[in-house]
Amino acid sequence: MNQSTSRRPVSYRMLALSVTCGLLVTSITYLCAWRIYGAAVASYENGHLSRLSDLRQLSNLLQAHLELVGHFPDRLEELAIFDEPHVRRNQIGVFIDVDGQEYYYQLNGNGYTLLWLGKDKQIGGEGVNADMTEEGSRFGRPSLWQFMYELHSEGMRFTAILSGVVASLLTFNNSRKILNCKALAVELLVTIVVTVIVALFIAVVHIPSGH
Repeated sequence: MNQSTSRRPVSYRMLALSVTCGLLVTSITYLCAWRIYGAAVASYENGHLSRLSDLRQLSNLLQAHLELVGHFPDRLEELAIFDEPHVRRNQIGVFIDVDGQEYYYQLNGNGYTLLWLGKDKQIGGEGVNADMTEEGSRFGRPSLWQFMYELHSEGMRFTAILSGVVASLLTFNNSRKILNCKALAVELLVTIVVTVIVALFIAVVHIPSGH
């Protein structure tokens, strides 16, 4: 008795198509995650909220110093502090962040500049190297290299790889069942689009909380 549904025999071309589809989905998913979520991941990188709190406390102390003394201090270590703030200090009294990096302070006439200088410890920069003020971060989208190797994007990378594996398996199964080339092409396109969209929704849970 003949079966109503026929299947192609497994071939190297079929396997190559499945692997290519999987790699394509993985690449598209990860690149889209970088473009869509990159700035959020950089903004909520470990220690972000702590640094923002430090900068705001230091800003308040500087204003208190101004009211008490009549001018801003030449250095942060010269703050007229009566209630010790919850900002960390190193052994020589310099204010530091959660990773031990010094905060940048410079007196500018009647004002001042107070910054966290980013990962590169230099003024300016983009992505994880962008400066932060007491008003909030200036983080933009990190570079793809920063997103891959300097930020906590492992969960998104895993999601992209998993979505590629799922797409590869679906492609392999469909390429055996669907004999018409046009129908197979449409099915592959739908598989890629749906898999990427679902993976990007799942990737949201891997954005760091900032705590």
